[in-house]
Amino acid sequence: MFKSLNAHLKIIAAVILLVFGVGVVVGGYLFTQDIRNLRTLVEQLYSNFGIELFSIAITVIVIEGLNERRAKQERKTELILQMSSPGNSFAVEAVRILRQKGWLEDGSLRDARLLDANLQGAQLRRANLRGADLWNANLRGVILRNAKLQGADLWLAKLQGADLSSVNLGGADLWNANLRGADL
Repeated sequence: MFKSLNAHLKIIAAVILLVFGVGVVVGGYLFTQDIRNLRTLVEQLYSNFGIELFSIAITVIVIEGLNERRAKQERKTELILQMSSPGNSFAVEAVRILRQKGWLEDGSLRDARLLDANLQGAQLRRANLRGADLWNANLRGVILRNAKLQGADLWLAKLQGADLSSVNLGGADLWNANLRGADL
């Protein structure tokens, strides 16, 4: 609601500035010139007004695109932080949203710091976790089928009953990881 109100206030402010600017130009011209030259003024205003509106529209589109990109990146960062939560329901919900948005596979989780994350039972198939730090993570029963874990740090990770079929573990560090019952 506040974002919508903020956007409306910006539009109202822009319209006020536009009206004020046109009023100043016309008033200044009329004050200093003969009234017969009003037609010339209107012609000049029309020719410049279209170009200015086009420039403003392009600027607004670019700024909105940048704001949208920034908001998307902030949302990804929040979800990855939530994914590292020791609270299982929070972490699993973050995984679900990341999957829904296609961010599990797009490289957003590369080099992610997921220390002590409680991802028990999460659906991480095809996730790109290259170089991720999953030190002491609870990955019991996690489905990691076809995931990319090259160079991941899985020290002390609890992988009991995890589905690791077709997982690329090249260069991964599994020091003291518990793989009891894991499907390799």
